[in-house]
Amino acid sequence: QTARDFRRVFPIAEIPDVQGGRGRVGSNGGLNNMTGCAGQGIFRGDRLPEDIRGDLIIPEPVGRLIRRASLERKDAKTVLTNAYPGSEFIRTRDANFRPLWAETAPDGRMLLVDMHRGIIQQGNWTRPGSYLRGVIDKWGLDKNIGKGRIYRLVHRDFKPGPQPRMLDETTAELVKHLSHPNGWWRDTAKKLIILRKDRDSVIPALKELVFKGKTELGRANALWTLEGIGTVEAATVASALGDDSTMVRVQALRVGEALMGEGDQTVVSSILQLGELSGSPNAEVATQLINSIVLSGTQNEDLLALADEVARSFEGNDAVKAVVSKSASMRAQARAAAEARRKNAQLARSMEKGKEIFSQLCYTCHGPDGKGTPVPDGKPGQLLAPSMVQAPRIIGSGSTMIRTILHGLTGPLDGKTYPGLMAPMNSQDDQWIADVATYVRNSFGNKAAPITKDFVAAIREENKGRTTPFTLPELEALDPPMLVNRGDWTLTASNGADGCKNAIDSDGSSRWTSGRTQRGGEWFQIELPEVSKVSEIILDSAPSTDDYPREYEVVVMANNEWSKVLAKGKGDGPVTVIGLPLVNTKIIRITQKGRANGKHWSIHDLQIKGKKL
Repeated sequence: QTARDFRRVFPIAEIPDVQGGRGRVGSNGGLNNMTGCAGQGIFRGDRLPEDIRGDLIIPEPVGRLIRRASLERKDAKTVLTNAYPGSEFIRTRDANFRPLWAETAPDGRMLLVDMHRGIIQQGNWTRPGSYLRGVIDKWGLDKNIGKGRIYRLVHRDFKPGPQPRMLDETTAELVKHLSHPNGWWRDTAKKLIILRKDRDSVIPALKELVFKGKTELGRANALWTLEGIGTVEAATVASALGDDSTMVRVQALRVGEALMGEGDQTVVSSILQLGELSGSPNAEVATQLINSIVLSGTQNEDLLALADEVARSFEGNDAVKAVVSKSASMRAQARAAAEARRKNAQLARSMEKGKEIFSQLCYTCHGPDGKGTPVPDGKPGQLLAPSMVQAPRIIGSGSTMIRTILHGLTGPLDGKTYPGLMAPMNSQDDQWIADVATYVRNSFGNKAAPITKDFVAAIREENKGRTTPFTLPELEALDPPMLVNRGDWTLTASNGADGCKNAIDSDGSSRWTSGRTQRGGEWFQIELPEVSKVSEIILDSAPSTDDYPREYEVVVMANNEWSKVLAKGKGDGPVTVIGLPLVNTKIIRITQKGRANGKHWSIHDLQIKGKKL
């Protein structure tokens, strides 16, 4: 957490070029509170004074300053405080100082990246007539480009460390760097070992380092390197769980989560025997133990009982209370994730990746619960970005969401204006976008069909010439409503063709059915009266709840030629929502590809989103 008023900044550049307008300008004419900031970094080097090691360096390009935050770690809780109350680590009146990144250098000192540019906002926010354009013109900020630079922060009492030559070293020689006092060396050595083709040759040395390494950093990094190679053994984790170092024990709990979830008895026994949990209490180990037991998805009754026992033992600790307050929902999420992996490994992987992306990027404005982040010092109820909970544009066909991620969004949304920037993410690859979209569409109480990378690729191709963010009216025009001319549709099917009309008769008690157990090859076809632009198909099998398609593929025809497969997936409940890249079609064929013993494929109601051309 942060100390009181930590977000308040103290710039000396009196330039109000703040995207949020005058509400984000302080009494001195510059930024009043932190924005999203930029590339923050913990200083992990060994060639600057001891008091800065472990501090968080926060570049704030809008305020033209760099904050140095001291970290106080006590009873498993970290509190950030400004190391220079009422001032900043680095600040300047230079209008072009735009710090973007803070990094530990290979020589043990610090590198700071300065974009050194007048304008940093995207062009869409600086158009003629906008608040920012007025500030830009007044200060001449559009005159400075192409002058970025990198600064090196040094100290007169410390000489630089040696230049690394790791690419010239053998994999065995890299192992010693896992104990290096400079975090850059440890991270780079770990990465290179994991990437080397002969990485298995150093597994014995890594185990030896876990067992007998002289430094806790070396032992912990050896453990994570084994995890990265994919060769963590229960005995190694068990040894680390008995380490004298709190840090190593905490890391061993994290590394051992997969084994814990699999019910490995060696790891389970070692966790149950952790001495400090019943002897001299250690809040660091306690909080991680509760988290790891929950996140592992284990159903081991002894471990679950231990988590509850530890929680009671530390009921007065703020960090443990915070973990416990979330543990019920975390356990439910872990069980759901385990069940998802069992049902659909590909979807589970996409959800896990998407969650990671959301937690690193999207939560800043949308909030960790998807409900939106309150504007600092804003009016009650004012949010940086809209809620994602049961949002129609989130759980619809998916095309609106993908367009928004790819190209950004500007202007009012449902009559409200949000200060948070929905920047375009089209530099990310299709799978990245598919993962985060799938996660959001199936989190925070949402439930919608997963997004595939092929779907993203089609949307990207469709809008490849676009250079500006979308507006809501544009998105609504592109993602059309339901087709209402169902009485004019011509329906046929591989089986039970006489009952096809039951799928569109608005009578929930009637249905079309395949008339046989699902075994693959059954299809249902819709011919529209005219070519239409279609984005989504909704198949409702209730009240025949279990008669949903186990696997499906969709192809379409507009000009007497079938398309390639435009959508494929798996149904998992009575309502199957099939998203399509916005496509012109006259005929749609849905083919059931899976198997379900004793279950027919039924459609009680069929809807199609689209509009006629």
